[in-house]
Amino acid sequence: MQSVRLLLKNYVMENARRGDIQNIINTIDKFGWTKHRLMNISDQKGKILDQAIQTRKPKSVLELGINSFIT
Repeated sequence: MQSVRLLLKNYVMENARRGDIQNIINTIDKFGWTKHRLMNISDQKGKILDQAIQTRKPKSVLELGINSFIT
């Protein structure tokens, strides 16, 4: 069984445009939404976080989370 990291690497190598950073990020997000859950801030959560930071202008941000890959 391949690790998620190896599956992600292979998916990005096969599907992303080399040298296009935004496309690579989008490909990682697509993998997370369609292939296997990932522990990352996705495109949707990223927009929410960006807006909250721009609105409130905090001095620091603390991320708390949980990894619950229930299958």
